[in-house]
Amino acid sequence: MALATLCLFIVARERLGRTSQLAWAGVFLCLLLVWRSNSKTAWTFVLALTAMLPLFRALRMSVEKALPIIILSMGIMFFTALWLVDNLEIVLAGLHRDVTLTGRTQIWNALIPMIKKNFWLGYGYASFWQFIGYDPIIWQAPEFSIFNIPRPAHAHNGFIDLWLELGLVGVVLFTASLISNFVRAISLASRKRGVIDYWPLALMTYILLYNVTESLILGQNSLDWALYVAITFHLSRGRVPEEEAAPSQTQTSPAGAGPLPERMGPGGLRVRDSLPPPWRR
Repeated sequence: MALATLCLFIVARERLGRTSQLAWAGVFLCLLLVWRSNSKTAWTFVLALTAMLPLFRALRMSVEKALPIIILSMGIMFFTALWLVDNLEIVLAGLHRDVTLTGRTQIWNALIPMIKKNFWLGYGYASFWQFIGYDPIIWQAPEFSIFNIPRPAHAHNGFIDLWLELGLVGVVLFTASLISNFVRAISLASRKRGVIDYWPLALMTYILLYNVTESLILGQNSLDWALYVAITFHLSRGRVPEEEAAPSQTQTSPAGAGPLPERMGPGGLRVRDSLPPPWRR
């Protein structure tokens, strides 16, 4: 739902008349659903991604205008992080959470020894948490002795799950893909003028933050992972602008009759007639 809120918010900012009005209605509906779900994680993602949109806009400003905004934002985030570290228990208590992030840190501590057993290549795609896999050994760990809940379907951390499945090799490859997407998304957001061009950068930020407490990397039947693959393909196409693809020299007709007329050929390409029109012959 946090991702849907972000998508609709970006569409609403495009100011497309009735479409924007429907998008704003969708934003308020998504916020209502997040509020009714009582999900503190979803609220955290919504607020964090919304707060980053001004930073995205700073990418299109001149250096003189963008630098103060970036410095101010980094200062606010730094002092906010310091305040959260000093008041972590109070903040978590207000969110009805504990310092283990509802048992997540205990799961991570128990999984570290299992990562070391197959450090380089992991246990195979989607195999670790299967009933016939290695999870019964995990549940014998002392960290889980206080739990009276069903076994989890994942590690509640996308990078740990990826390490368990594909080892360090998989983690390095995905990290390289994520960094490459970030660089291309930043380039796209800084060159274009539409609000919709923030979408790849916003999605990459969401993927990075979401995988800290949940797991969606290489997820089966996962819309988030499908969107990541689609955006990766979009960013890697390397399209050439039309002005660069246009011919550098202008063909002319015989006897200096002027440039030959253009027409649309197969595939939408601009071509010139081999002979001038009758009135120029």
